[in-house]
Amino acid sequence: MEQLPIAQAFFSQHLPQHIRQLVDLDSFVHLDRTNTNQKLEQRRRDIAYEAPMEGEIALLACAEQQSQPDIMMPVRLFYYGAGDLYAYLKEYKKIPIVIQVLFYNVRHEVAHSKCMPRHTGVTSTPHCHTLGARRVIP
Repeated sequence: MEQLPIAQAFFSQHLPQHIRQLVDLDSFVHLDRTNTNQKLEQRRRDIAYEAPMEGEIALLACAEQQSQPDIMMPVRLFYYGAGDLYAYLKEYKKIPIVIQVLFYNVRHEVAHSKCMPRHTGVTSTPHCHTLGARRVIP
């Protein structure tokens, strides 16, 4: 997704239809992916693009790739999204639509054993860290 045509094709195919109708994917701009918090700790998301939408709204389309089980992944996604929202709001005084996609390529058995402690009684799915996003399978 580092290459613009690939990102445009992916988001064209997978954005919700009601959002896709309002966004100009040909105007995608690659964004700086570094967020710095108040303690001057830097976090870097994998991919972030901005595209204008109708009505002076912007779309921030972001993608992350995770190849190891990480129980903190939902928190990192929240942190990245909040950082993007904060930076955009501070600069433009407008609230964008933030879409985040997580490519989580860890075997189900490994993800389950590392993500869901046995005492919780929660059953896992292969996309336990996608925060309710649908799985995209070609």
